[in-house]
Amino acid sequence: MKDRTQFELEIPQTLKEVILDEVYATTGEDFRRGKEVQPITDVEALMQKVYAHIERQALEVYHSNEPWALRQWALSNILKEEVVNEASVEIASELISPVVEWQEQSFDPITHLKSEVQRLTMSTQKGYLLTASRFVALIGRKKYYTYEDVKQYLNYMAGRYKDKNTYYQECVRLLQFLKRLPDADKGKQVIRLLDIDMPKYPKKRTYIPSFTYEDIEALIWSTVIDNIPYQMVLRLLGATIYGRRVGELTEFKVNLDGTNPTVEFATEKGGEEVPHPIPQSLIPLFSAPVEPMSRFTLQRRLKKICKRAGINLPYRAGYHSFRRRIATIVKHQLKSDIDTHKFMRWAEPRQFSILALYDQTRYEEVDWQALEAHPIVKIWEEVCPYLLKFNTTYETLYHNAH
Repeated sequence: MKDRTQFELEIPQTLKEVILDEVYATTGEDFRRGKEVQPITDVEALMQKVYAHIERQALEVYHSNEPWALRQWALSNILKEEVVNEASVEIASELISPVVEWQEQSFDPITHLKSEVQRLTMSTQKGYLLTASRFVALIGRKKYYTYEDVKQYLNYMAGRYKDKNTYYQECVRLLQFLKRLPDADKGKQVIRLLDIDMPKYPKKRTYIPSFTYEDIEALIWSTVIDNIPYQMVLRLLGATIYGRRVGELTEFKVNLDGTNPTVEFATEKGGEEVPHPIPQSLIPLFSAPVEPMSRFTLQRRLKKICKRAGINLPYRAGYHSFRRRIATIVKHQLKSDIDTHKFMRWAEPRQFSILALYDQTRYEEVDWQALEAHPIVKIWEEVCPYLLKFNTTYETLYHNAH
């Protein structure tokens, strides 16, 4: 018979607590109360639980179970009383080395998921892996999961997500994770039940905030009145004419050679990367050199421009507020869902099915149809001569060019 004092090991306090917690889970309430308990005969099984515990902690904090995350968790928790230096990093590496060995010997659903989603977009991969990391952090490693496992996770996440749409997306990503497990056949019932229990994406939603036509007009005139630098003018052109996403505005290509000037954005979310034509009247505005800007800088500067122009920027609103308005405008002009999808450079929607494949309307044709009747283009054409004359950044640019 062993009592609790025999577990007083000479190891860092937090690691000892991890082991003692797992010992408690194995021996029951008697151990917690300091009573004598039956000896633990399967030390290997106990240590595997400890390794799993450490991995789950790293997943919860860093959303990764790679060695760097295990080591960082050890430095922040097991060695929290130590000064982080070369020696403590070496100690942390030694402490997590058996965890790494355990990982290599057991199935890792996260590593498996990484190999399964390599062909998806980076943003989709990131979303799937983030959900998988949270799930494995709470439930642990398995080749397939029970319905009780899934319900435990969903109950946990339902308390975290107040927004139903966000909770729905989490359920969709979890379903994709479960379907890609090697023993997914054993979990078919779980997947079927999850599919049934999943909240349905709301068909009718309240309008998401977007810039009004009047807001956009005020912002365009602010490029003259508030002397907005041409780098932000270029981004406003891309956002208010073509409805580009913020990530697509960080850097793009303008081609003014030849008789067909174009602007090309690196589309996100699987859309076709086809250059947009530039109206001849706006070529002077697109003649400024495009310098890379980060998403954060673009968002911060947009907020400043809106504030100076006296425009109330709704909570969490940004460049996508332009995109929603432009999509609405173009839809009303083109009277065609497929043509609107082409102008906005969205990926082909499933509901179009074979029609999207057979439709032979060229992107350039759709773009010109939209641009010729685009009311925002007409505002830019009206502002253009004043912008070139009174905006000092454009004036300096053209002065230096000559």
